[in-house]
Amino acid sequence: MAPTRLLHPKRLLHLFILLAICWLATPAALATEMVSSAGNTVYMRAGPGTGYAARWTVDKGYPFKVLARKGKWLKVIDFERDSGWVYGPLTNTTRHHIVSASSATLRAAPNARSAVVLKARNGDVLRTLRQRGRWIQVRHETGLAGWVIKSRVWGW
Repeated sequence: MAPTRLLHPKRLLHLFILLAICWLATPAALATEMVSSAGNTVYMRAGPGTGYAARWTVDKGYPFKVLARKGKWLKVIDFERDSGWVYGPLTNTTRHHIVSASSATLRAAPNARSAVVLKARNGDVLRTLRQRGRWIQVRHETGLAGWVIKSRVWGW
């Protein structure tokens, strides 16, 4: 019977450090990458190239979550869980949200008792200005700005 070999304490320490680094790096690796359409009309395609069919178009500011990359193409998903491919140079990291509920009330201040500025509808794109707790200050395509509760929107 062969003798059992134990790890040298120095190697055991190196292994522990390596595992600790991997554990600490995991949240960064799993961070969600978000982009928004930068062009006035961006085509969502069935595959990563202009040879693939255009499924639909989106307007400027429409937010996506990035699922994968292939060259300059991004596989993305939207708030309705529709996925497709967009040409990466036609996106940017300008923060936007989209109304994912049937409607969202934009208010003058970040609280539910504040005056109503606008009622946004499902699918309205909102330019993100800043966040405060559960509230996000946004600008609607009409130019009006207000605060919306996070639970009514999807995006960053």
